[in-house]
Amino acid sequence: MEVPSTGVGTGAYGALPVMDEVKQEAKRRKVKLLIVPTLQGIAALNENPEDTNAVLHVTC
Repeated sequence: MEVPSTGVGTGAYGALPVMDEVKQEAKRRKVKLLIVPTLQGIAALNENPEDTNAVLHVTC
């Protein structure tokens, strides 16, 4: 079974912080967490859209 993944797009300049609690919860649930600027997050999502969830910050 493949590990589920979630991408977090942190804005164009990577300015959106991701809380430690989010990282800890992802680890607890055995979810691969990818934290990158939004454009990189979109590219990762396009590579494997069926097995990836995403939270994308798009206002900057």
